[in-house]
Amino acid sequence: MNNYRYIILALLFTAFTFTANAKKQKQFYDSKSNIVGITGDYNAITASGFTAKFFNNEVEIPAPVYKDEMKRGYDEKAMLTLFETNKTGKRILDYLFQYDGKQLSEDMLRERAMQNAQTNDMERAEIGVIDKETLLKDDYLPILKNNFIYLQDSVGKKVYWIVFRVNITEETLAEVFNSWNNMEAYNQIKVPVTFVAQGSFKNNAKADEGVNKHLKKVSSKVPELAIRGQVTGRNPFITDFGTKSGLRQSYRVDIYRAVMKDSTMYSKRVSKTRVAGRPEPEQSYLYTVSGRNASYKKGDVAVLNQDFNKGHSLTFNYMDHSYGLNYTFDWRVGFSKTGWSTYIFASLGAGVFKGFTDHYYDINAIPYESPLIANVGLGAGIGKTCLHALEIMPYIMGQYEALIFLPKNIDEEDKTFNPATIWASSIRIPVGLKFHLNIYHPLQLVVGAEYVPCIKLKSNEETLTPEGYEAADRYFLNPQNYKRSGFNIYAGFRLDL
Repeated sequence: MNNYRYIILALLFTAFTFTANAKKQKQFYDSKSNIVGITGDYNAITASGFTAKFFNNEVEIPAPVYKDEMKRGYDEKAMLTLFETNKTGKRILDYLFQYDGKQLSEDMLRERAMQNAQTNDMERAEIGVIDKETLLKDDYLPILKNNFIYLQDSVGKKVYWIVFRVNITEETLAEVFNSWNNMEAYNQIKVPVTFVAQGSFKNNAKADEGVNKHLKKVSSKVPELAIRGQVTGRNPFITDFGTKSGLRQSYRVDIYRAVMKDSTMYSKRVSKTRVAGRPEPEQSYLYTVSGRNASYKKGDVAVLNQDFNKGHSLTFNYMDHSYGLNYTFDWRVGFSKTGWSTYIFASLGAGVFKGFTDHYYDINAIPYESPLIANVGLGAGIGKTCLHALEIMPYIMGQYEALIFLPKNIDEEDKTFNPATIWASSIRIPVGLKFHLNIYHPLQLVVGAEYVPCIKLKSNEETLTPEGYEAADRYFLNPQNYKRSGFNIYAGFRLDL
């Protein structure tokens, strides 16, 4: 029993370490802008269909500079020098205002601002609280501030990427409007480019459908590139981005709220949700699985944080006369608007009988220990999430189990015979109910109980004499239908990944 305690403690420590390492650095998700302009490798960043929020700034930029001839990463300092020499930032500003050398235009900026305007702002404009012209100009600045240069290159099995920001500020916007009819003054405007982040990841062409895992890695360092939208309502709980932004049923969407700490604005995660039902092109219903209620009145931001929809559980189980450990892998294949999940799962288990080292019987004049237990199973269940922390799952499973009887150590000097390993097998059909309770999501406590009917199959009786088989059947094979049938209870931990 002490060994099992150590295993469970080790599992708990590993799980807490995992969740601690999984915490993101403090980031800020701007609730005022969901639109991002991309200069450079636009097609690379939108490769998996995430095109709703990204606009292609078709501006020619200098050729990339690498740290060495093998193209192992970008030389950001050399590239910043090139951007300054070629006035790349100003060229992007020209593109956004459609500057043709003679005049400026707001048409492109107006189009992007209309797509960026929040739903509640548009409603206010419709009833005359604010006029659309004011609304659009208020949205110009966040549109202009969110323009980046993104570059990506593959070398062997690695993909290298780098991000620069085009620093268009409120002062820049004021300079543009002050020189609207004075092109000489406009041409004196300077727009610096600054380095933001770079990194690399393994080149994996087998990304899940609609999921740009590359973009997820990039947005962990550049939050402006995260796929996100506004919380636009609570009844029903809804957000304003959907399949056009890559969302699919049951994807995880985290809710963030802006807070101020030490004179710095950052986004604090309020809750974790899942896309409930089938999302529409431009909106999705959400269901809270962890944390507090979101609020559209507080400008909460919904951020796609695609996970695997898979769970890993390790549990300790006990039946009358036996106990063991089980590993269960589950896969969520559906999630409804009312919080019902559909699962399929597989399990592996091993165990022993109580006092297995002290109990043995003679078969064919050879002492055999009490059997070891091994099983494998497949099943399905339906889980109901409630209270933002608890999931209740009824399930049914089909399981094949073997009992393995090993001969006890015999006198090493007696080489006249080779005792056979005896085994017996059965089909088991566990029907049960289990609970997943959030400790610190994705770490969950698992407790459950099941009733297990057991159907005995044939054993390797051909290896035994009639007398020996009678003894085995008496002491081992028949008791399987008693000792391995009945109620099983278990508890452990689950990672909802």
